[in-house]
Amino acid sequence: MTASESRSKPRDGVEGLVEAFTGLAAAVIQVLPSLAEETRHKLEPHLAQAKMLGELSVTYGSYELRRKAKELIDALASTESAPDATVSETEPPSPNIEAVLPGYDDLTAADIVMKLGTLTVDELDIVLEHEEATRARTTVLHRARQLRKAATTG
Repeated sequence: MTASESRSKPRDGVEGLVEAFTGLAAAVIQVLPSLAEETRHKLEPHLAQAKMLGELSVTYGSYELRRKAKELIDALASTESAPDATVSETEPPSPNIEAVLPGYDDLTAADIVMKLGTLTVDELDIVLEHEEATRARTTVLHRARQLRKAATTG
C-alpha cells in the first residue's frame, strides 16, 4: 500500500460518514412531517380530555369557593345574630317591624341585608330602631345606615 492510498482511505471514511449523516438528515426531513401528524392525531384525544378536565376543575373549584364563602358569611351572620347580653330577651318585637319585614326576628342578618335595598327611608328607620333595641347586628345596622344616608343625601 502506497502513501497516497493510505491517505485516501481516511478521506473515504470521512466522506462516507458525511454521506451517511446527509442521508440520515434527508430521511428525517422526509419522515418528520408525517411523524408530527401521526403524533398530533395520537395526542388530540388526550389534549381534549385534559382541556375538559381542566374546565371541570375550574367549574367545580369556583362552585366550592362560592359554597365555602356562603358558609363563612352564614357563620359570621349567625354569630352576629346571637343576642347581646344587655338586651332583654322578653322585650316584645316592635309591631311596626312585622309590617316592614314580616318574620323579621326569624331572618338572618344576610337575609335582612338583602331586603334593605327595597325599603323606604321611614321603613329603614323602623329597622334601625328595632335592630338597635334588640340584636344590634353590625351588618344590618351598617347597611341600613348606608342606605338611609344615600336616600336622604342623594
